[in-house]
Amino acid sequence: MKNNRLIMNLSSEEAEIAVLSKNQQVESLNLMISGISKGSIVDNDSFLDSFQDPKFLRIINTYDFEDIIVGISPSKISTMTQKNTIFDSQQVKAINEEDISIIQHELSQIKDEMTLIHSYTLGFILDGKDIVSNPLGMHARKFETYKLKVFVESNISKSLKNLLANIGFNCPLSIVSNTLAKSLILVDEENKDFGCYYINVGKDVTELSIIHKDKVVYIDAIPVGQQNFINDIALTLNINKKDSKILVDKFGTITPELIKNKETINITTKTGQEERISNKKIGAIMRERAHELLNIAKKYFEENTNNKLSINRLVISGPGAKYEGFESLSKYIFQFFVYKKDKENLVSDDIFCLSNFDKKFKDLRLNIEQLSKKKFIEKEIERNTNAMKDKIKKIFNLSLGG
Repeated sequence: MKNNRLIMNLSSEEAEIAVLSKNQQVESLNLMISGISKGSIVDNDSFLDSFQDPKFLRIINTYDFEDIIVGISPSKISTMTQKNTIFDSQQVKAINEEDISIIQHELSQIKDEMTLIHSYTLGFILDGKDIVSNPLGMHARKFETYKLKVFVESNISKSLKNLLANIGFNCPLSIVSNTLAKSLILVDEENKDFGCYYINVGKDVTELSIIHKDKVVYIDAIPVGQQNFINDIALTLNINKKDSKILVDKFGTITPELIKNKETINITTKTGQEERISNKKIGAIMRERAHELLNIAKKYFEENTNNKLSINRLVISGPGAKYEGFESLSKYIFQFFVYKKDKENLVSDDIFCLSNFDKKFKDLRLNIEQLSKKKFIEKEIERNTNAMKDKIKKIFNLSLGG
C-alpha cells in the first residue's frame, strides 16, 4: 500500500522537498531551481532541467508516491467570491449531509490564463440571509454556498504537469497556495476567531491574507521579500550581493535609531574603493524598504476589507519579519495589536504548513490532474457506495450486538 507523499515548496529559487511516509518526514532536500522568479515559472525549459539533479532523481526512484503536493507563493494570485445555489424550492426543506457533500467536490479548472487551485467554503446562505457555518439540520427554501476561489497563472500548473510527465510520475498532483496554508496553520485560533490581517514576508514574495471569523476571506501578494533588503543594500552601496548579505546578517535592523553602539565594517565596492559602513547606515536602508512594504500591505488590506469587518490585529511571520524592529514598525504603521509568529520547527514553516494542511484541510486541495466529467462522476458513485456499505455494516454489527 502506498503511504508516501512528496511535498515540494516552490516559494523561491531554493526549492524545499520533503518525503512523508505515514505523515512522518523521512527525507528532505533543498534544490536550487532555475527558471523561477517571485514564485512564478518564467522559463519552462530551465525549470524542468533543474529537476534532473541526481539527488532529486534518487528520491523519485526510491519511493512509490501516492500523490504530490506542491506549495507555491506566486506574486500574481487572485481571488473571487462566488455564490452557488444547491436548491431553490417552493417548500421548506431540511438541509442534510447530501446537500452539503454536493458542494465539497469540485474539479480544478485550467483556462487560458488562470488556474483554479482552491475552492474554499466561507459559509452557507439560507434564504438569502446571514451566512452560517454549520447548516446541517436547519430549514430553508433556498440553500446557497458562499465560496472563495483562488486562482494562479496557468503557466505554473502547466509547467508542473510537464515536470511530472518528464520524470515519469502518474500519481495525482495538487497545487496549494502557501498563503492559504500558512493562514490556516500558523495563525493561532484566537486571532483567527477574532479576525486579523496576516503578513508573511518570505524570501522573494510577501503573502497577505485577511481572516475573519476563522475564515480566510482574502488573499494577495506583493513581489517584495527578504531578498529585497539585500538587493537594496547592494544597489545603494554598489557592492555585490554576497557582501550585502553579510552586512544584513551582521547589522540587520529596521530601527537604526535605537542602535546605541555604533559598529562599522570595511567593504570593497564594485569600483574597487574601500569604504567603512556602519550598522546605522544598513539599518536606515532596511527601514525604508520595510516602511514601503508595510504601507503597501496596509493599502491592500484597506482596499479589500468589507466595512462590516472590524479588525484590529496583525499577525506577522517569515524570514523578512525577523529583523529587529520589524514588529515595532508594524505597530506604528497599522496601529494594531501585533503578534509575531516565531515557530521553530525541525522542518521549514512551508513544509510544516503543507504537511499539516494536507492532514487538516485535504478537502481544500483540488486535483490538477484533469479528470473527465465521466470519470469524476464514477469516482463520486464509488465513494458514496463505499460510504453506504460502511453505514450498512455498522448498523448490521450494532443489531447483532457487535
